[in-house]
Amino acid sequence: MSARRASRELALLTLFQADKQLKPDTTEKSIHTGKMDKASLEKLLLGAIQLLVDDAKIQIQSAAADMNSALQFFTDYQDDAPENLSRPMGVLPKTVALDNTKAVIEKLELCLRAADQVYGTFRLPELNLHASVGDVTDYALELSRLVLENQESLDAQINSHLSDWRIERLLSLDACLIRLAVAEMMYIKTVDCSVSINEAIELAKLYASEESYKLINGVLGAVAETLGEPRIPGT
Repeated sequence: MSARRASRELALLTLFQADKQLKPDTTEKSIHTGKMDKASLEKLLLGAIQLLVDDAKIQIQSAAADMNSALQFFTDYQDDAPENLSRPMGVLPKTVALDNTKAVIEKLELCLRAADQVYGTFRLPELNLHASVGDVTDYALELSRLVLENQESLDAQINSHLSDWRIERLLSLDACLIRLAVAEMMYIKTVDCSVSINEAIELAKLYASEESYKLINGVLGAVAETLGEPRIPGT
């Protein structure tokens, strides 16, 4: 994970945290206007990191529960096999072959899903390490500030490329990701639009559904054209 990618991910989580706090009780996404002081942004960033830690704990607990469920299933499967039902007390059960049944396949899939959940938490220490570096947090805070202070103009730009839809009706995380990328494209002149789009796509792979990914990809490509940048392959 590069430092800039870590900054963008931290900014995305910060914006998601801000979005929840601004209008937590409705499905509509509020438009934030006005200056954001550094202390407020840092508080949101810390809250975003804590949210990530809490989510990792939940994933690990869920994975452990799934693995225990699978272990119990396979233990019972072996104990209930005909050759083991009549074994004397204290004698270890014989190993048995697994039948290609729906129940067995489902439990194996459960194990794979649990492994994926645990693997997904491995990014957290690296992201936390990056978050301790001043340049990383400074860029994350700058991106967050640009989005929050220019959300009205960003949303107007984005809505012009959403057919029969509005950004306020998108999933919160999807909306935050699009705003983040467009803010970088519009206001950070030292970063090429193609880089902003590629980085947003990588974040979308982590946080968005396949359907959302396609929408994000298309909107950002259209914004790049509006800003005088050609579409990159795949957008």
